[in-house]
Amino acid sequence: MAGQDARLAENSSKILAREVDGFLRWFCDYGIKAMKALGLEPTNAEIAEAVGLAPPKEPLGAEKLRGAKNVIAISDEIRRRDRWDPGKPARWRARDVAFARQLPMDAESLAEVERFVEAIRREE
Repeated sequence: MAGQDARLAENSSKILAREVDGFLRWFCDYGIKAMKALGLEPTNAEIAEAVGLAPPKEPLGAEKLRGAKNVIAISDEIRRRDRWDPGKPARWRARDVAFARQLPMDAESLAEVERFVEAIRREE
């Protein structure tokens, strides 16, 4: 049974690879030519999105900033760190917490964590 599962997985991955390869060939041969003929020059971002290589719209790990469990864990981390080092600026505290909780390190996420740090400090 295990041998059949392995063969099935191997065959399905080969089929998927053939399908993706066929789509990429078709897109490169006809899709781009058709768009050019219509005067619709695709951008690199459109091409990357069409072949599934576009980066995610939301930063990786952004779901860690949402949800009750995550918010409680982040607030506990902020309170714990503020208890031992209360004089640290909110921006530095946000970076420490983001690094410790493995949150996204992009500017928007860090700004959100920084606002959260400031809100927790105001309430205490």
